[in-house]
Amino acid sequence: MKDKIQTLFDDTKLAFLKSDIKKFAEANNLQWNYSISATPLTKNNTVIVGFNWGASSEGDIPQLAPPTRNFKSLYDELGSFKKVDSSLRKYFSDTEIDNCVQTNFCFFRSKEENQISDKDLELSTPLFETLISLIEPKRIISFSSKLRDYFLKDEKLYRPNGELNITSNKKTLYVAKGFYLLKGNEIPVYFLPHPNSKFTGEARKKAWEFCFGNP
Repeated sequence: MKDKIQTLFDDTKLAFLKSDIKKFAEANNLQWNYSISATPLTKNNTVIVGFNWGASSEGDIPQLAPPTRNFKSLYDELGSFKKVDSSLRKYFSDTEIDNCVQTNFCFFRSKEENQISDKDLELSTPLFETLISLIEPKRIISFSSKLRDYFLKDEKLYRPNGELNITSNKKTLYVAKGFYLLKGNEIPVYFLPHPNSKFTGEARKKAWEFCFGNP
Protein backbone atom coordinates (compact mmCIF):
# COMPACT_ATOMS: atom_id res chain seq x y z
CA MET A 1 0.00 0.00 0.00
CA LYS A 2 2.90 2.35 0.74
CA ASP A 3 4.03 2.35 -2.89
CA LYS A 4 0.48 2.97 -4.10
CA ILE A 5 0.12 5.91 -1.72
CA GLN A 6 3.35 7.41 -3.04
CA THR A 7 2.08 6.99 -6.59
CA LEU A 8 -1.09 8.86 -5.59
CA PHE A 9 0.99 11.77 -4.31
CA ASP A 10 3.08 11.76 -7.48
CA ASP A 11 -0.04 11.70 -9.66
CA THR A 12 -1.59 14.54 -7.64
CA LYS A 13 1.46 16.71 -8.27
CA LEU A 14 1.24 16.06 -12.02
CA ALA A 15 -2.50 16.79 -12.09
CA PHE A 16 -2.03 20.02 -10.16
CA LEU A 17 0.55 21.21 -12.67
CA LYS A 18 -2.14 20.90 -15.37
CA SER A 19 -4.91 22.51 -13.35
CA ASP A 20 -6.72 25.78 -13.97
CA ILE A 21 -6.39 26.71 -10.31
CA LYS A 22 -2.58 26.56 -10.52
CA LYS A 23 -2.66 28.85 -13.56
CA PHE A 24 -4.95 31.23 -11.69
CA ALA A 25 -2.66 31.22 -8.64
CA GLU A 26 0.44 31.88 -10.71
CA ALA A 27 -1.27 34.69 -12.63
CA ASN A 28 -2.13 36.34 -9.32
CA ASN A 29 1.22 35.64 -7.63
CA LEU A 30 -0.37 33.25 -5.12
CA GLN A 31 1.43 30.31 -3.56
CA TRP A 32 -1.38 27.78 -3.60
CA ASN A 33 -0.70 24.06 -3.70
CA TYR A 34 -2.44 20.79 -2.91
CA SER A 35 -3.04 18.25 -0.14
CA ILE A 36 -4.54 14.79 -0.04
CA SER A 37 -5.44 14.10 3.58
CA ALA A 38 -5.50 15.73 7.00
CA THR A 39 -5.11 12.32 8.64
CA PRO A 40 -3.31 9.02 8.07
CA LEU A 41 -4.80 6.91 5.27
CA THR A 42 -6.31 4.15 7.37
CA LYS A 43 -8.40 1.37 5.86
CA ASN A 44 -11.95 0.19 6.57
CA ASN A 45 -13.06 3.25 8.52
CA THR A 46 -15.30 6.25 7.92
CA VAL A 47 -14.00 8.94 5.56
CA ILE A 48 -15.13 12.56 5.92
CA VAL A 49 -15.03 14.34 2.56
CA GLY A 50 -15.27 18.04 1.80
CA PHE A 51 -15.21 19.80 -1.55
CA ASN A 52 -11.64 21.14 -1.65
CA TRP A 53 -8.88 22.45 0.61
CA GLY A 54 -8.71 26.11 1.56
CA ALA A 55 -5.66 28.21 0.73
CA SER A 56 -3.93 30.49 3.22
CA SER A 57 -3.09 34.11 2.53
CA GLU A 58 0.56 33.43 3.29
CA GLY A 59 0.77 30.58 0.81
CA ASP A 60 0.96 26.81 1.11
CA ILE A 61 3.45 24.06 0.45
CA PRO A 62 2.49 20.83 -1.35
CA GLN A 63 1.77 17.82 0.81
CA LEU A 64 4.36 15.15 0.08
CA ALA A 65 3.25 12.33 2.39
CA PRO A 66 0.29 11.39 4.62
CA PRO A 67 0.20 12.94 8.11
CA THR A 68 0.98 10.76 11.10
CA ARG A 69 -1.48 12.27 13.61
CA ASN A 70 -4.88 10.62 13.69
CA PHE A 71 -8.28 12.32 13.84
CA LYS A 72 -8.48 12.12 17.64
CA SER A 73 -5.12 13.81 18.13
CA LEU A 74 -6.22 16.67 15.86
CA TYR A 75 -9.27 17.50 17.98
CA ASP A 76 -8.06 20.93 19.08
CA GLU A 77 -7.45 21.85 15.42
CA LEU A 78 -10.68 20.49 13.94
CA GLY A 79 -12.54 23.80 13.89
CA SER A 80 -16.15 23.22 12.84
CA PHE A 81 -15.71 19.43 12.94
CA LYS A 82 -15.75 19.64 16.73
CA LYS A 83 -19.47 20.33 16.43
CA VAL A 84 -20.17 16.94 14.84
CA ASP A 85 -17.73 14.84 16.86
CA SER A 86 -20.38 13.82 19.38
CA SER A 87 -22.83 12.90 16.60
CA LEU A 88 -20.22 10.77 14.86
CA ARG A 89 -19.48 8.94 18.11
CA LYS A 90 -23.18 8.44 18.75
CA TYR A 91 -23.47 6.28 15.65
CA PHE A 92 -19.97 4.82 15.24
CA SER A 93 -17.33 3.37 17.54
CA ASP A 94 -14.70 5.59 19.13
CA THR A 95 -11.98 3.52 17.49
CA GLU A 96 -13.42 4.08 14.04
CA ILE A 97 -13.84 7.83 14.51
CA ASP A 98 -10.45 8.22 16.20
CA ASN A 99 -8.95 6.73 13.05
CA CYS A 100 -11.26 8.09 10.38
CA VAL A 101 -9.86 9.74 7.26
CA GLN A 102 -10.47 13.42 6.59
CA THR A 103 -10.00 14.47 2.97
CA ASN A 104 -11.59 16.43 0.10
CA PHE A 105 -12.91 15.45 -3.32
CA CYS A 106 -10.65 18.01 -4.99
CA PHE A 107 -7.08 17.98 -3.67
CA PHE A 108 -6.24 21.45 -5.06
CA ARG A 109 -6.32 24.48 -2.76
CA SER A 110 -8.24 27.69 -3.37
CA LYS A 111 -9.68 30.60 -1.42
CA GLU A 112 -13.22 30.05 -2.73
CA GLU A 113 -14.95 26.88 -3.91
CA ASN A 114 -16.11 28.57 -7.11
CA GLN A 115 -12.49 29.09 -8.13
CA ILE A 116 -12.29 25.35 -8.84
CA SER A 117 -13.13 24.78 -12.52
CA ASP A 118 -14.80 21.86 -14.27
CA LYS A 119 -11.36 20.90 -15.59
CA ASP A 120 -9.99 20.87 -12.04
CA LEU A 121 -12.80 18.50 -11.01
CA GLU A 122 -12.10 16.26 -14.00
CA LEU A 123 -8.44 16.09 -12.95
CA SER A 124 -9.48 15.40 -9.36
CA THR A 125 -11.95 12.61 -10.02
CA PRO A 126 -9.43 9.80 -10.79
CA LEU A 127 -7.26 10.91 -7.86
CA PHE A 128 -10.20 10.65 -5.48
CA GLU A 129 -11.13 7.27 -6.97
CA THR A 130 -7.61 6.04 -6.31
CA LEU A 131 -7.70 7.27 -2.72
CA ILE A 132 -11.02 5.57 -1.99
CA SER A 133 -9.81 2.36 -3.66
CA LEU A 134 -6.77 2.37 -1.37
CA ILE A 135 -8.53 2.98 1.94
CA GLU A 136 -11.70 0.94 1.23
CA PRO A 137 -13.91 2.94 3.63
CA LYS A 138 -17.07 1.63 5.24
CA ARG A 139 -18.84 4.85 4.35
CA ILE A 140 -18.35 8.41 3.11
CA ILE A 141 -19.80 11.35 5.06
CA SER A 142 -19.85 14.85 3.63
CA PHE A 143 -21.01 18.18 5.04
CA SER A 144 -20.48 20.04 1.75
CA SER A 145 -23.57 21.17 -0.16
CA LYS A 146 -21.41 21.88 -3.21
CA LEU A 147 -20.08 18.32 -3.24
CA ARG A 148 -23.62 17.00 -2.67
CA ASP A 149 -24.92 18.90 -5.68
CA TYR A 150 -21.98 17.70 -7.78
CA PHE A 151 -22.65 14.06 -6.88
CA LEU A 152 -26.42 14.26 -7.33
CA LYS A 153 -26.17 15.46 -10.91
CA ASP A 154 -23.79 12.69 -12.02
CA GLU A 155 -25.41 9.26 -12.37
CA LYS A 156 -22.04 7.70 -13.19
CA LEU A 157 -20.71 8.89 -9.85
CA TYR A 158 -23.68 8.48 -7.55
CA ARG A 159 -26.79 6.33 -7.11
CA PRO A 160 -29.41 7.93 -4.83
CA ASN A 161 -31.01 6.03 -1.96
CA GLY A 162 -33.15 8.65 -0.29
CA GLU A 163 -33.63 12.38 0.26
CA LEU A 164 -35.25 14.39 3.02
CA ASN A 165 -36.22 18.07 3.33
CA ILE A 166 -36.46 19.43 6.88
CA THR A 167 -37.81 22.92 7.59
CA SER A 168 -35.67 24.76 10.13
CA ASN A 169 -35.30 28.48 10.96
CA LYS A 170 -37.41 29.38 7.91
CA LYS A 171 -34.95 27.50 5.72
CA THR A 172 -34.86 24.00 4.31
CA LEU A 173 -32.27 21.50 5.43
CA TYR A 174 -31.66 19.10 2.56
CA VAL A 175 -30.28 15.64 3.41
CA ALA A 176 -29.34 12.95 0.92
CA LYS A 177 -27.95 9.44 1.05
CA GLY A 178 -26.90 7.05 -1.66
CA PHE A 179 -23.91 5.20 -3.04
CA TYR A 180 -20.64 6.35 -4.52
CA LEU A 181 -20.05 4.24 -7.62
CA LEU A 182 -16.47 3.02 -7.86
CA LYS A 183 -15.38 0.40 -10.37
CA GLY A 184 -18.34 -1.88 -9.80
CA ASN A 185 -18.49 -1.25 -6.05
CA GLU A 186 -21.04 0.86 -4.21
CA ILE A 187 -19.85 2.73 -1.12
CA PRO A 188 -22.53 4.29 1.12
CA VAL A 189 -22.36 8.09 1.05
CA TYR A 190 -24.27 10.56 3.23
CA PHE A 191 -24.70 14.31 2.82
CA LEU A 192 -25.47 16.11 6.08
CA PRO A 193 -25.71 19.81 7.02
CA HIS A 194 -22.45 21.67 7.51
CA PRO A 195 -21.60 22.16 11.21
CA ASN A 196 -21.69 25.96 10.76
CA SER A 197 -25.04 26.10 8.95
CA LYS A 198 -27.89 27.83 10.79
CA PHE A 199 -30.26 24.96 11.56
CA THR A 200 -31.82 23.92 14.85
CA GLY A 201 -30.50 21.07 16.92
CA GLU A 202 -33.74 19.17 16.40
CA ALA A 203 -33.41 19.48 12.60
CA ARG A 204 -29.84 18.20 12.76
CA LYS A 205 -30.96 15.27 14.92
CA LYS A 206 -33.60 14.35 12.31
CA ALA A 207 -31.00 14.58 9.55
CA TRP A 208 -28.61 12.19 11.31
CA GLU A 209 -31.40 9.78 12.19
CA PHE A 210 -32.53 9.76 8.56
CA CYS A 211 -29.04 8.76 7.48
CA PHE A 212 -28.05 6.34 10.22
CA GLY A 213 -31.17 5.37 12.15
CA ASN A 214 -31.90 5.83 15.82
CA PRO A 215 -29.18 4.11 17.86
